[in-house]
Formats: sequence, structure tokens, C-alpha cells
Amino acid sequence: MTDDNSHPLAGLRCLIVEDEGLIAIDYEQMLRSAGADSVVSVGRLAGAYAVLASSAPFDLVFLDVDIDGESSLPLARALTADRVPIVIVTGLSGKTALPPDLQTLPRLEKPFDRRAMLAACLTARRGSDESAATPLLPSG
Repeated sequence: MTDDNSHPLAGLRCLIVEDEGLIAIDYEQMLRSAGADSVVSVGRLAGAYAVLASSAPFDLVFLDVDIDGESSLPLARALTADRVPIVIVTGLSGKTALPPDLQTLPRLEKPFDRRAMLAACLTARRGSDESAATPLLPSG
């Protein structure tokens, strides 16, 4: 990562797990405008697990809480255990609290702007550097 304020995510590989295609495109544009080198987007949890198992590690994951009616919280736990920085995204506007073990993760409520996104990304990156755990996802 760089200290350049215009591209604070320079050099990062990011994964977006979002089932709404237009929203995923918006996130991708925000991440790229902040300097992310690589942005991969998937719309299903099975696709997210497959990408995570078969590619180089990601530096940051944007994870919608509800992917086509399926909870992404098990994936959030696995990523947290692997010390992958996560930003939890929800359209539920505070109506659903995260379980206690995930409450320290940065959380964004849809819609959000670039400034909020960057703040959450930087918080996630700092938080993952401070945590330690046993990996749950296969290394690929």
C-alpha cells in the first residue's frame, strides 16, 4: 500500500462478493479509482470459495452479508481466521446485528460513498495486521 492519498489501495488484490451486478460494478470502480491493481467480482458464495481456493491470496475482501438469500457469515469467519482483511457490506441498514465474533469487522451500509469505502478498507487492513489465527481456507 502507498501513502499517496489519491491511490491508497495501490498494489492491492481485491475480491468483491456481491450478488447484485450493478452494485458490484460500482464497488469495482471505487476500488480501482483508489488504486487497486486487481479486482475480482463473484455473485455466489460457491464462486467465492472457488476463487479463494484457486488463486493467489487477496489483500482485501468486500463481503455482502446476504448473497442471493444465503448468509456469507461462515465465509467471513474463514477469512478472518486466515487474517484476510474484510469489509462487511449490508443493505439491511442496521436491522441485523453481526454475531459477537464478527462485530469488530468494518461494516458499510448501502449506499455508501468513496470516502466511507476507503475508511473501511484502511480499517480492515489495519485490523488484519493485528490479528492472528489458524488458517481455515486451503492455500492455493
